[in-house]
Amino acid sequence: MRKKTFGYHLKDARSINEVIKNELVDVTITSPPYSEMKDYGSKEQIGFGQKYREQYMPDLEKVFSQCYEITKSTGSLWIIMDTFRSNGGVKLLPFDIANVLEKIGWLLKDIIVWEKDKALPWTGKGQLRNIFEYILFFVKSENYKYYIDRIKEIGFKQWWIKYPERYNPKGKVPTNVWKISIPIQGSWSNSNLRHFCPFPLELVEKILMLTTDERDVVLDPFAGSGVVLAQATCMNRKSIGFDIRKDYKYMYEEFITKEVKERWGIRKKELESLETKRNIIKNEIIKLRQLKYPKLLIKELNKSSINKEVSSSIITVIAVSAPFIPDENTKKHQFINENIYIITRNDLLNNEISDEIYKATSKPPLSKFGIIPKFEILSFNTFKETKIEYFNFSCSNLWLYSGGTVHKYSKPISFQEILDVIADCKEKYLGEIPPIISNIKVFFNISSTNAKQGVLF
Repeated sequence: MRKKTFGYHLKDARSINEVIKNELVDVTITSPPYSEMKDYGSKEQIGFGQKYREQYMPDLEKVFSQCYEITKSTGSLWIIMDTFRSNGGVKLLPFDIANVLEKIGWLLKDIIVWEKDKALPWTGKGQLRNIFEYILFFVKSENYKYYIDRIKEIGFKQWWIKYPERYNPKGKVPTNVWKISIPIQGSWSNSNLRHFCPFPLELVEKILMLTTDERDVVLDPFAGSGVVLAQATCMNRKSIGFDIRKDYKYMYEEFITKEVKERWGIRKKELESLETKRNIIKNEIIKLRQLKYPKLLIKELNKSSINKEVSSSIITVIAVSAPFIPDENTKKHQFINENIYIITRNDLLNNEISDEIYKATSKPPLSKFGIIPKFEILSFNTFKETKIEYFNFSCSNLWLYSGGTVHKYSKPISFQEILDVIADCKEKYLGEIPPIISNIKVFFNISSTNAKQGVLF
């Protein structure tokens, strides 16, 4: 049964249910023929030669009704299409098809503009050169697969080093305008890609990463040259395609599968490199958040005259990164654990400090850092008399951040030197931000240029 189901079928898209009998499909990615726009040279074709309302739209409804029936509840449908000119006017095909599909039961979740860069080199009166198409994203239920972290962008352009709390460590959500150039027809590798509407591999890859897992089933009812099927296979998905043109299937089997496989080998290395960069930036943003958190805490305490007396008794902060272990009390936005030791001049105001810290960390901006802090308040004398083994951090790799600068350490520091720093602060410190000591190491030279560009090294 499986051998007959998966693969490229020389079959009319209106007969999908003759091949697929149950809810098997995880995602459908396709681009239907554009009504009378293009003649694919077959008497049975959908589109060319059909009346728009009376024949063309009912046939598309039939195809996508069957797609709905064979799609899992977690599945989705992606249709790439555009408006087109007819009889001197414009047919709003994407909007017409959206209305039809919603009647079937599909839920329209998003509309994406695909800026494809290249376009046919012609125009007419009242018509500019068109370089975009619509991508309609439908789901069968609200339980659909959607892995946005996989396609988040990491090219931060403004101030992520100074304001790490404003940037998601996993990257930023892409806009609904995707700029992806189409393949150059007739010049793709060593073959002749003759299909009228070739999909760029990057577009298919992006959709598959966003809405599928490995071993999921990918369908293209208007398979054409089979780019969707080939890309799905390379990404370890199962594929099913339908088309009525023998030459398209031949193109798929003889050229496309091989070329897509070769390109995917190169692309996989690019993705691995991108994932490495993503992890580097993620880790650096987490570190910067952890170092800025105690600094901002002191600043928040300094905002009122009542708290100023409290904050001025804090002479040093030791911020220690800890493994993140969520529990039943962990909130959705929290993903960082941090142990923070507050060293004070004496024990006189420790209770007041604890109360004020709770107030400050329970509201923005500190509550937006994603940090679960664990505070311990010790007087200098208590800290000096406490054995090193008591503290939940290694004393062999510690770094001093002074002068309110938390994106660049001043120097490495030993435990004995910590005692000297604290003793010195106890006698002389009158600054707004006390020294911060941490097992977290970062060193960024910020200028107006590299901060805007998000330079790492």
